[in-house]
Amino acid sequence: MKGALVALALAAAVVLLGVYGPDPPAPPGASKEQILLIDGECCFCNSVAQFIIERDPWGKFKFASQQSKTGEDLMHKHNLVTDLTTVVLIDEDKAYIKSEAILRVLGGLPKPWSYLYMLNAIPKVVADPVYDLVSRLRYSIAGRKSADTCTASSSPSRDRFLD
Repeated sequence: MKGALVALALAAAVVLLGVYGPDPPAPPGASKEQILLIDGECCFCNSVAQFIIERDPWGKFKFASQQSKTGEDLMHKHNLVTDLTTVVLIDEDKAYIKSEAILRVLGGLPKPWSYLYMLNAIPKVVADPVYDLVSRLRYSIAGRKSADTCTASSSPSRDRFLD
């Protein structure tokens, strides 16, 4: 019993040091640009983009509205149809949607956010319905406005938006 408590305390110390220790320099490949395609009329989606921008010290993530020319071109390039119920993460030549896209973005942020990537162990048949529920409620959570009236697209970080 005492050994188990010592092991638990040691594991907690390692986790706390990892969470609260300094962030490492940009991870390998952090300079490569990743693009998150969002619903440009959804203020919840734009708030998520702003959340990511504020926690992305490397400027790794760029954003585009699915309704924009850039978004439409990227969707077409990856053989996707415009689907405003999901975000799309373009990482090099691969496209990820729904929970997988969000978890990959979180994994690309500094800790403690990157630890949430461990949630990818949850099967997509469970994670995607949770994503879909939030997606269905997003307009009632934060509203729907024109793309240029949501806070993220008009913020000082406007240069992170490709359209």
